[in-house]
Amino acid sequence: MRIAITGASGNVGTAVLRALVEEPVVTSIVGIASRVPRADGSSTVAFPHDRADWVRVDLGDDSPRAGTGCAAP
Repeated sequence: MRIAITGASGNVGTAVLRALVEEPVVTSIVGIASRVPRADGSSTVAFPHDRADWVRVDLGDDSPRAGTGCAAP
């Protein structure tokens, strides 16, 4: 299952990200944040942020690309 987390670089988002990387049913994680951990995509990002694919998105914007391909209830 592909999961998207909004605010993934913040305190609560990091806690959710840390829990999700331990779940075997989660195959990939999209971290959505206005400030991503490393904007250059560097591999030096530390756990758990290194386990997510990051998308810089301002949720006040009307961009539809943030949730593409993610499971939703």
